[in-house]
Amino acid sequence: MEFSVAVKSGYGKNESTIWPKCTVWGKRGEGVFPYLKKGQQVAISGEVAVREYDKKDGSGKGYSLEVRVNDITLLGGKREAVQDEHNTAKANAFQPPAATFAAFDDDIPFN
Repeated sequence: MEFSVAVKSGYGKNESTIWPKCTVWGKRGEGVFPYLKKGQQVAISGEVAVREYDKKDGSGKGYSLEVRVNDITLLGGKREAVQDEHNTAKANAFQPPAATFAAFDDDIPFN
């Protein structure tokens, strides 16, 4: 399964957005696919690579940021996008885990 994610950085006039292409394979991709809709916030981790390609217009080389996803977590936002006519029951039952960092407080070397 392939999808792109928006990654924003900076703010104001310096804000920019990049769109890395993400790939998820096997059961992990099949399991998340019904819930992964445009606008759904996700957290991903995986192997990052830059792929070089020839531009279609012949103007030279282009570069694509790609992520082979090892882990994907659905986050809040765009909940209504998750609920379509085929997955309403599943979407209503889905409750993403709440992220908590309290367990990591002892591991922080500075306060």
